[in-house]
Amino acid sequence: MAGRVLARRALSPAAAIALVAAMLAACTEHGGGRQLATDERGVAVVITGRMTEDGMCPWMLEACAAIAVQGDVELPVVAAGQMLSLSGWYDGRRLLVEDAEVLQAPTVGVDFTSMCPQMHNDGGSEAMATVLQVLDGADPRGEGHPDVAAVWWDDRSQVITVWFARNMEQHRPALEAAAAPAEICLVDGAPYSERELRSQWERVRDLVDAGEVVLDGGSGAGRDTVDVALDVLDQAGRAALADLPAVRAIAFIELLDRPLDDLPPYRGVRNGTVDVLTDTNRPTEFMAALFEGFLRYDPDLNCLYLDDGGGAGDRMAVIWPLGTVAAPDGSGRVIVYTANGGVVASDGDRIALGGGTVDVERLLERGSVIGTNTCGASEAWG
Repeated sequence: MAGRVLARRALSPAAAIALVAAMLAACTEHGGGRQLATDERGVAVVITGRMTEDGMCPWMLEACAAIAVQGDVELPVVAAGQMLSLSGWYDGRRLLVEDAEVLQAPTVGVDFTSMCPQMHNDGGSEAMATVLQVLDGADPRGEGHPDVAAVWWDDRSQVITVWFARNMEQHRPALEAAAAPAEICLVDGAPYSERELRSQWERVRDLVDAGEVVLDGGSGAGRDTVDVALDVLDQAGRAALADLPAVRAIAFIELLDRPLDDLPPYRGVRNGTVDVLTDTNRPTEFMAALFEGFLRYDPDLNCLYLDDGGGAGDRMAVIWPLGTVAAPDGSGRVIVYTANGGVVASDGDRIALGGGTVDVERLLERGSVIGTNTCGASEAWG
């Protein structure tokens, strides 16, 4: 649909929210009904995502630190873009499949059609600023409007829609005056106000900070829900999220009978002998800055770092994607490999990395990276 979102206080990029919402809309909750138990085969889990050439990845990613799939179960044919839910036993490297289910193919995007199909204006977009000023008057502290759930603009009908959770008639005179001479679509029936959605989104962030759920980067308050994509979830986390009725959450890995701490550490197809720092999960959002420099190997510390070639001697550590390993080849040159065995770079190469600068010691204190060897750097790129 033609239109554009009016992100007055965006809590995450709109594209990421749309992807998460599409994924969640395609899913029913899994995990609670699966009668699997952890045993010598691995931890009992449900993994929901997309099948790639290397194994299972979160639905938003076409490549990742994939989980290999094994077992005698015949996997269903999955069309491009569809989701697959696999239950079985996970040991950190592979999933031994017990059952498989195809989920409805998601549709990405948000419908910006006006909720008042009988309305049509010849122009009126200039009234948007005035309408938002009126609404902001009820939200001076930036906590979200107490009565309004969402506001959007339909390019086709040239109509502003304001969707209310309550007290619509109380706001009608001021909003109609602000939009005049254009008509404005005022509709009630939203399940939650913007303030209520924001409050529940902040509660999700509290759960993430407390380590009760593991976010993969895709989350935010949408039009009528808080959509949350998780890398890992256990049953205690599921119960905590159940207390937040506006939250729709799905995890890439959901543990069925064990806590988060019992999830086996991820192991790719190669073993590394050189120390690297990696992400703890499979993020779906990344910082967009660019760093160019030379990859160097420190044999005394047995680690890799970046320098920008400027001669200052400052080191930059690297936060590599989950599953990345490094090891010397037959000639002794250190090679960096992806989780799936592909070659990323070798020491001495000039490389360009997207991301941003982070304080490496702070990441270590928070347990936000795997590994401890900073290679003498105080900052990291990741």
